[in-house]
Amino acid sequence: MKNKYIAVLSAASLLACALLLGGCGVLSQLLNDSQGLSDADIPSTKPDTLERVSISEREFSFSGYGYDSIDAERLGSLYSDFDKYINMSYSDEFSVDSDFTLKDVEEALYAYRNDHPEVFWLSDTNDFSYYYSGGELVLKLTFIMEGSELMEAKSALNRAVERMVSDAPENATDYEIELYINDSLVDEVNYDENGDSANRHNAYGALIDKLAVCDGYSKAFQLLCNRLGIDCVAVDGIANDFRERTGGHMWNCVKLDDDWYHIDVTWNDAESDVYSLRYCYLNLTTEQIARDHDIGKLFSEITNDEYSGDELYNNFVPYCGSTEYNYFMRECLVLDDMDKGDQIIYAMANAAALGKPSFDFIIDDALDFENTLHSLAQDGYLYEWVDKANSINGNNPRISHDSKIFGIGERRVVTINTEYK
Repeated sequence: MKNKYIAVLSAASLLACALLLGGCGVLSQLLNDSQGLSDADIPSTKPDTLERVSISEREFSFSGYGYDSIDAERLGSLYSDFDKYINMSYSDEFSVDSDFTLKDVEEALYAYRNDHPEVFWLSDTNDFSYYYSGGELVLKLTFIMEGSELMEAKSALNRAVERMVSDAPENATDYEIELYINDSLVDEVNYDENGDSANRHNAYGALIDKLAVCDGYSKAFQLLCNRLGIDCVAVDGIANDFRERTGGHMWNCVKLDDDWYHIDVTWNDAESDVYSLRYCYLNLTTEQIARDHDIGKLFSEITNDEYSGDELYNNFVPYCGSTEYNYFMRECLVLDDMDKGDQIIYAMANAAALGKPSFDFIIDDALDFENTLHSLAQDGYLYEWVDKANSINGNNPRISHDSKIFGIGERRVVTINTEYK
């Protein structure tokens, strides 16, 4: 029997939280206009090299990284057998060469499953049974539903996927589509803390039941990415969450503009008042994700003797070295001088004009994060910046001094949950 995935959920550590701007002391007479600010101070957006593609032109991406990672000459027939028997309406036994080891079977099946996140009817706790007979290895896949129930469930999943595709932003870049998918799953899916959903480990659970654990989130994310033309794979490993629990975990790697990035939608779905936590694990490097995620070994790195059914393995995990599409580094300005906040003020005013629920900026590495965050909240800087941003917008809309500020230490991000008067 395979080791079950033990899902883990994390909310990033907050070094300071719920500091009310209205309670801060003011060090200077606040200006009622935008004196000292010029159009030259308005921050420009980072250039986007990704092509904008209409929904109608987005083609399904079957990248086949699972298949490409196996020795096709040796394991290709197994992969093909799985393709045939997984897509039957009822599970059935089939025979393969007895020379195949259990590692071979697991490697080929994992490759197939990673290429086909839409396969929700195969059990995740015990996906196949086997025995030897007449010099052959007899396999039987374990379905969690069959027959008409399975056919109806497939149709329901297809409708849910197409609904989300039709709601996706038109003429968007792959990065913007990724944000849409991440936000949709964070907003619509609930984490199954109690293990109540039979489909919690698959895309059906996430998109139909709206209840899933890490592998359900990951497969739904991959399925939607692939459907909207974005290369994406699932990654298995071990993760340590903020409650210091350790367990098996699944997340994704997504390809944008020829570079790969780690994204953990489960951990982005942190139950918190801090809106920006939904982007805390969006498009990280291998080094960044490794701080609290241990990537499982590759099948190709182990021998038959080293293989254990209790471990978590991968067929393919790309190296992720780019920060180009890291959410905070792409979307946020960097504060490197407490007395030079003009660009922050204009960006805050622009975010308010768009009615955004939060506003973020990064504290430069040269500044001590905790001390800077405390000074921003307690020494009147943010209070003054809010008033100047309101003046730029003619107090329409008006950011309330009751807005709350938080610090996301892992990302050196200050985020303001914006309330409007």
